[in-house]
Amino acid sequence: MNRPTHSPDWHRIGPTRPALRPGVTAARRRFRQRRAYVLNDPAANTYFRLDPVSYHLVGLLDGRRTVDQAWWLTTDRFGDSAPTQNEVLGLLGQMYQLNLLSAGGAADGEQLLARKRRRQRAKTKKQAASWLFVKIPLADPAPALDFLLPLVRWLIHRWALVAWTLLLVTGVTQIVLEWETFRAEAMQLLRVQNLLTLLGVFLVVKLVHEFGHGLLCRNFGGAVHEMGIMFLVFHPVPYCDATSSWGLSSRWQRAMVGMAGVIVELSFAAVGAWVWTKTQPGPIHDVAYNAIFVGIASLLFNANPLLRFDGYYILSDLLDIPNLYVRANNQVKYLIQRFAFGMHQLRPVTSSVQESLWLIVYWMSAWTYRMFVFTAIIWFVSGQLFGLGILLAAFAGFMWIGVPLTKFVQWVSSNPVLGKHRARAALVTSTCVAATLIGLGLIPVDEHARALAVIENPEFAQLVVQANGFVKTVVCEDGRPVGHGDAILVMSNPLLHMQRQELTAQKAELEIQLWGATADDSAKVHVIQERIAAIDQQIRRADQQLEALTLRSPKKGVLVAPRLDDAVGRYLERGDVLGEVRVQGKLRATVVLDQTQNALIFEEGRLKSLSLRTMSRPDRLITGTLERAVPSALNVLRHVALGSAGGGRVATELRDLTGRLAAEGVFEAYIGLPDHAKVHPGQRAVVRFTLDKRPLLEQWRQRLLQTLAGR
Repeated sequence: MNRPTHSPDWHRIGPTRPALRPGVTAARRRFRQRRAYVLNDPAANTYFRLDPVSYHLVGLLDGRRTVDQAWWLTTDRFGDSAPTQNEVLGLLGQMYQLNLLSAGGAADGEQLLARKRRRQRAKTKKQAASWLFVKIPLADPAPALDFLLPLVRWLIHRWALVAWTLLLVTGVTQIVLEWETFRAEAMQLLRVQNLLTLLGVFLVVKLVHEFGHGLLCRNFGGAVHEMGIMFLVFHPVPYCDATSSWGLSSRWQRAMVGMAGVIVELSFAAVGAWVWTKTQPGPIHDVAYNAIFVGIASLLFNANPLLRFDGYYILSDLLDIPNLYVRANNQVKYLIQRFAFGMHQLRPVTSSVQESLWLIVYWMSAWTYRMFVFTAIIWFVSGQLFGLGILLAAFAGFMWIGVPLTKFVQWVSSNPVLGKHRARAALVTSTCVAATLIGLGLIPVDEHARALAVIENPEFAQLVVQANGFVKTVVCEDGRPVGHGDAILVMSNPLLHMQRQELTAQKAELEIQLWGATADDSAKVHVIQERIAAIDQQIRRADQQLEALTLRSPKKGVLVAPRLDDAVGRYLERGDVLGEVRVQGKLRATVVLDQTQNALIFEEGRLKSLSLRTMSRPDRLITGTLERAVPSALNVLRHVALGSAGGGRVATELRDLTGRLAAEGVFEAYIGLPDHAKVHPGQRAVVRFTLDKRPLLEQWRQRLLQTLAGR
């Protein structure tokens, strides 16, 4: 590595005699089997890590020795491993901005205040950039933590961890055993009546979560002096600043401080699972279920290492890579400057190949995931408040694209670090931008759209109950072939049998009266005969209802009734639909499209071909043909499996118990399948429509405009 030893700005800093400020402490630590030194300013709760060579240089700065003398002594001792003058300038500049160095003299106090104001302004700008995560400090929790720590110290033990693991396993077991009920109640989480309960449970659990961080940090010797509220996507969430855990000697202790919140929330969830399974519907039952939901959400969101929450710090400590996100960004910048701009004099972020790979993989994963999360948040907000969503999208575009692009252009055009590499950097940057714009805006590529479909037979007959009764026996199972008139299930109705017997007895009594009537009383005989005829009609109707207790197939085909096996013992009413009998014949796929997809696919002359893959056999590609498209929007889905209530993609109304009422109008299209397609009625499939070629920018523009128009 060819690094310039001397700096043209050395004359400004070389004669100065700085020293570490009083109160700054140093501790020796090991990171990834390498020795390092951590400087800490307890007053500002700031930390700064130095490698051994840099620490030797800083240690020589005692207020009497100049920076130039300290640098020459370090160079004489460490040779090529010593920092260059430019690196010393950067190192001392960072320490100076963090108020770790004192330059001496009467003006030092004013300089401290000026640097503090600059840090506050920088913090305010950073907070403005992170407008979805706004922190407001409220109180110093140290007295409360010192009071609570002796009371809960017995929980900070390896045996307590074993007990927590057992509690978690038993809680998960309870949910698994009651999974169907658990999933059914999930549909009620966002009810208006439950929102207040959910918010209350969320705030309580999160408050204990943050105290968990503070107590564990305090137990290991850290200091916690800030607690407040963070507005996470405009929702209030408690937070606790446990930054001092970074100074702990053991990475396992640092990781445990980060895991404390997740441990607390999963404990609430496990206890909630026990309470939920042992209680009947009511306030306690609802609180327990909400605690389970909050714990699961914490595991999926707060423990995610790709976002800078607890999971990020846990991963950073376990990998023993401090400032993981910053170092990953610096590693990517180094690779670009080193290989794209030819700046061979730069020092790499790390000399470890393994750590370098970790940094690159993390940067790629975190950047992709964060863009996805922020886009999803803006999308959600625009769905609720369209105007606010547009403003957030504009601000996000400015902060994520406009500001970084402006800074990059300024860096390429004026930063002295580039030096003789400026022309190459400008050429490479311009070439990459031009190639991207040409590739996205001029080169046409196939356009695709995907939608969900269900395989069906166009000819079918519904299986409708013809009489009221209790299901006694299921004769034919779902998926079996049936013939016309074959019995499907047998029901019983004791009341109907009693009515039949009562009618028979009434008829016998009338026949006796008719036999005893005299021939002279013709009027009475005529009345009795009419009553007997009416009872005969009622008996025939009762016989028909008794015959209808045996439900028979209306056609020859295949029985499709998934819930039929659970029907034994149920009471069915006349008119209930249990399923359908599908006639053996050529199959087709019924696909549902939203308004944007419908306009995109059926634009004149754009559809080139279509194919589908079933969910059960995604490896098998089936080519289909478009038979017919329904031109008007529908609100009732043809199959439950197409809606969200049945596991599909179309949003359905929560109040609709059938699961077939779409929240917005959808369009249907029917796709013919080849005879050799090995599919079965009821299977779900994903249909891919291939459209004519267009540049990607044009495709994205049209879809964005259609989506915005729909919203």
